Amino acid sequence: MEKNKKSIFKQIKKLWDNQKYSSKHCVYWDIYEHIFSGYDLNKNVNILEIGVDTGTGMELLQKVFPNAHICGLDIRELTSTVGNVWIGDQKDPKLLDEITLNEGPFDIVIDDGSHIMEDQIKTFEYLFPKINPGGIYIVEDTHTSYWKSYGGGYNTDSFINYTKKLTDLINYWSWKKGYQSLPNYEWTVNQNDVNMYNSYNINPEIFINLNCISSYPNIVAFFKSNKEWEYQANDSFIEDDLLYRNN
Repeated sequence: MEKNKKSIFKQIKKLWDNQKYSSKHCVYWDIYEHIFSGYDLNKNVNILEIGVDTGTGMELLQKVFPNAHICGLDIRELTSTVGNVWIGDQKDPKLLDEITLNEGPFDIVIDDGSHIMEDQIKTFEYLFPKINPGGIYIVEDTHTSYWKSYGGGYNTDSFINYTKKLTDLINYWSWKKGYQSLPNYEWTVNQNDVNMYNSYNINPEIFINLNCISSYPNIVAFFKSNKEWEYQANDSFIEDDLLYRNN
C-alpha cells in the first residue's frame, strides 16, 4: 500500500513536469502525499473540489482515489470527464446544501476557489460541520492571506489568522477552563482569557469536532474528529488527574 501511494504521487508529479498538466502547483502533490499518508486511497469516498479551473485537478484526484465519487464547484460554466461541476458562488449556503444533498456528504473537501478571505472562511464554516466524521478539509493557496488584493494582510481577518484562532480553541481545556495553581492544584480561571475566548465568535461545532490542524507552505489541512473532543481531556480526566496528584 505504501509503495503504491508513493508511486501514484510520483506519477502525478512526473505528468505535471512533462506537460504542465494542471494549474495546481507541483509541490502540492508532495504535501498531499503527506496529508494522506495514513489514508486508504482505495476507499469509496466523496470528494468536492472548489475551484475546478480546467478540470484537470479533478482528473488527478481520480488517479489518487480511484474509487472516489468526485464533483466540483466553479463560477464558470465548464464540464469534467470525472464528475459533475456545479456553477455558482462558493459561499452560497443554498448551493452548498444542494451539492451536499446530491453529491455528499463529503469525506474530503479541497478549496482551491477564489482565495478571497471572506470566501475561504465562510465556506469552511458552513461546510466543515457537514463533512463526515474523520473527514479532511483542505484550503490551498493560503499565501493570499498576506495579500491585500485578496482581503489579506498580516494583521487582518485573514484565513491564516482565523486558523490561528482555531488552534487556540482546540486547546480549550488548557485555556478557557483555566489552570491549576500550586501547591493544591485548585483551578483558577483568568477572566481575560474567557473574554478573549468569547471574542473569537467561532461556532463551537467546528472546534469540538476538530482534532488536528496541519499547516504547510500555502496549504492548511483540517482533520475532523470521529467524535466530539476525540483527543480532548474531559472533566473526568481532569478529576482523575487531580486525584492522582493529591494522593
